Amino acid sequence: FVLTQKDELTGDNLLHYAIFSNKTDFVLKIKHLFENEVNSKNEQGNTPFHYACLKGNIELVQLLCQF
Repeated sequence: FVLTQKDELTGDNLLHYAIFSNKTDFVLKIKHLFENEVNSKNEQGNTPFHYACLKGNIELVQLLCQF
């Protein structure tokens, strides 16, 4: 399983799912693997940053701004 692989239906990658699930600790552990994926858009045009904003998770928003 490739970490940057996208879901065939939604276009979400693991970073999208981790952020949407508010898994801040997990995102911190894997952020170095996703430096190029932070702006990756899904089928609806949403990036992981959009998901962090949608969930209102300020900690993740700030973390993504540091990528």
